[in-house]
Amino acid sequence: MAAKMADEKVERPRLEPGDVTDIVAYMRGDTPGAAVLDLAYAQAGSPQAGQALFTQKGCSHCHAIAGVGGSVGPDLGVQRAQEHVGEMAAGLWNHGPKMWAKMKELGRPVPKLSDTEMADLLAYLYFVQYMGQAGNATRGRDLFHEKACAGCHSAGAEGRKGAKDLTASSAVRSPFNWAAAVWNHPVDPEKTGEGLPPAPFDDDEMRDLVAFLRSSPGAK
Repeated sequence: MAAKMADEKVERPRLEPGDVTDIVAYMRGDTPGAAVLDLAYAQAGSPQAGQALFTQKGCSHCHAIAGVGGSVGPDLGVQRAQEHVGEMAAGLWNHGPKMWAKMKELGRPVPKLSDTEMADLLAYLYFVQYMGQAGNATRGRDLFHEKACAGCHSAGAEGRKGAKDLTASSAVRSPFNWAAAVWNHPVDPEKTGEGLPPAPFDDDEMRDLVAFLRSSPGAK
């Protein structure tokens, strides 16, 4: 496409957020929304397979994931505003010529991707962003006390003596375990160890708290 556009002297357009979704909707016609979602579910990629492809296709030579990998291009593991697949496709279109030129300069072939492989690769990149960065354990220790967690629980040597040690809980294994644990364990303010209502968490404070719990030698 790029070569043909150059031959025809057609200026390569820049796609803005939402453009790909609108163009695909136009090409599909009046396809009902439910049918479109069914198709998307059937084509959803595997983050695990995408992780392997990230290395196999040479992406890691130029890009890092959370500091691991190349430094030619941006670190794709750095947290940014979450994108849907249409925006990811627009990004590939917008940055394609620059990436191809860099690959040529480095003597690297442009990898070919099947539709399934692209689904897996984008699922992996989406998952990396979805999981986000690690929290601040030092700040998490302060939050453990500030948010009244220490009134009912212990965390190693911290908190209420004799209470359940959160660092030994399987809930700190992953964000999914933690989300399930806090959902299944509603708090009654009248039953907290210090008689204090639990304080709300803002921004990345929950991430920091979990980082503190995971940093304990007794964490699972």
